[in-house]
Amino acid sequence: MAWIDQWRNTNKAKKLFRSWKEDTQEIKKEKRSEEFCQNFYERGLVFRSLRHMKLFAQVCGNKMHERRMKERITLEVKAKVEEMKAQQEFLEALIKELEEKHRIELRKKAILKNQCDQAYLRGVAAISTEALKMSHSTLDDFYKGMR
Repeated sequence: MAWIDQWRNTNKAKKLFRSWKEDTQEIKKEKRSEEFCQNFYERGLVFRSLRHMKLFAQVCGNKMHERRMKERITLEVKAKVEEMKAQQEFLEALIKELEEKHRIELRKKAILKNQCDQAYLRGVAAISTEALKMSHSTLDDFYKGMR
């Protein structure tokens, strides 16, 4: 009967191992589940924090970009305004200078016209005095001939 005792002992050992395995399997399964849940939760936290950090960086980056662009645009607009003001002042000075030259030219023209009129009138007066002299001489000759 030794083989029966041996069979019984191995069967008991197998049953003991199976029951120990089933007990530890439940505990092991729970531990694995808890570990998986904990890892899943931690991964979720990491991904969520990265997503929020990325969103925050994007928003901050957008605000910084917007601020930089506003500054750049205002600087460009100010530069253009200054340039246009300088150009306007230059053109106004040029217009004043040209108006002054035009006034001078008008004065010169008026003086020349006056001088031409005087010369014309002098010429007319000289011609008429010559004509009078000639007419006096011819009239004198005419009257002399009539006497």
